[in-house]
Amino acid sequence: MPRHSDSIEEAISVVFQAVRFLKQQESQRGKCILSQARFETLSFVSENGQPTMNDLAKYFRITQPSATSLVEYLVKAKQLSRIPDARDRRQVHLALTPQGRRDLEQGMAAKLSQWRSLLKKLSGEERAQFASILKKLSRV
Repeated sequence: MPRHSDSIEEAISVVFQAVRFLKQQESQRGKCILSQARFETLSFVSENGQPTMNDLAKYFRITQPSATSLVEYLVKAKQLSRIPDARDRRQVHLALTPQGRRDLEQGMAAKLSQWRSLLKKLSGEERAQFASILKKLSRV
């Protein structure tokens, strides 16, 4: 009988394998318009209105200089804009530009397509179990 820790290690290994598979599929299909970090940054800004640079750094657990570097690239790519805070000159808020919104939507469509393709390999019952497990884990 397998030990409990073995099944946890196997589950973690399978998750990493699935993520690597999805990234590989994305790059092979040429649909990789955004790196994962840039995609997640645009998603974070989209989901959080006009977060500050500090909000971004805290969320991603990165330093302020790393957050600045990431945002600078997205600003130059015309995907994000910086908005000065009206009450505090030291604060800068982030907002998606129309280009950023289009790129995020395109990236999301590509990711959804990949997941649909991957999940087609499961039966309806297995997909329901998978969804149930993910919901349960997201509440942790």
